[in-house]
Amino acid sequence: MLYPQVGVLHIKNATHRHNPAPLSETCDCYTCSHFSRAYLHHLHRIGEPLGARLKSIHNLHFYQDLMRGLREAIAAGQLQDHIATLPFMAA
Repeated sequence: MLYPQVGVLHIKNATHRHNPAPLSETCDCYTCSHFSRAYLHHLHRIGEPLGARLKSIHNLHFYQDLMRGLREAIAAGQLQDHIATLPFMAA
């Protein structure tokens, strides 16, 4: 599973087979900057270890950004307001 800005992305789904888009348009991690969903789908399909590494790079970057934002919101006393702005927290 991959964590784009909203929801969860299952790269093994066939919908990504020919998708030239990055995992997330707003992410600036190495994976999103250099590889398409189609390529990551291909790597997953053939069992190439590079696919797991690239997915891990993206997910770690996602969590680092999430934690950075939470720390800053806590320091500013704005945690509740910050949580309300997170797209994946919308009900």
